[in-house]
Amino acid sequence: MVRTNQYTEFWVWGGVDASRIQPYSKRFYILQGAITEPSRGSVFTRQGMQAANEFGAVVLVYRLNTLTWNRKIHDTLLNHINAWEYRGNTVVGIQLDFDARTKNLHQYADFLRQVRQDLPSNYRLSITGLLDWANQGDPASLQSLHGVVDEIIFQTYQGKHTIPNYPAYLKSLAKFHFPFKIGLVENGDWDSRYEDELSQSHYYRGAVVFLLPNPPHTADGIK
Repeated sequence: MVRTNQYTEFWVWGGVDASRIQPYSKRFYILQGAITEPSRGSVFTRQGMQAANEFGAVVLVYRLNTLTWNRKIHDTLLNHINAWEYRGNTVVGIQLDFDARTKNLHQYADFLRQVRQDLPSNYRLSITGLLDWANQGDPASLQSLHGVVDEIIFQTYQGKHTIPNYPAYLKSLAKFHFPFKIGLVENGDWDSRYEDELSQSHYYRGAVVFLLPNPPHTADGIK
């Protein structure tokens, strides 16, 4: 089981009391909102947490359902960075959460190059990734992300539950030649021995835990 007190990096979505894990946390990935494309063009919709001064190192997260951005979207992201820094936080960078189909990775890579070009060089660019990418993705498309994004976090869960056959995918990740992390869900099924195996890779950077709004207590009372 994924226990928060065994990790130091966390995703914080709306409705989460982050204070319960702050004593041992080092980095927060904090949802800022969604970027969509209704009929009038790309639009940002606020979700999650606004700038606060109780964190430290933060990565600002944006959910995407479009790869068509206008200048206003880029300006919005920079305004968010400035707001969090004004509150005394260290903004490490931004993360984009987009479920790119495995066969369309090359298109996503082109989009990310443009984002990287527009993002000030002192901020890191992180993306989430599907486990399918490691098993079925075109190696050339994946490798083309090198030098564009700074990390990929492969999500081992869907919704509030761990993907049942996750071990089959992890073997492919161990061969991945790119800085990566794995995403876990709080209280999800998990065998930490797989982390030991992944740590043998020079490119493995650890795990990030998705915090649940109201996590259930286990039998021994530990969350």
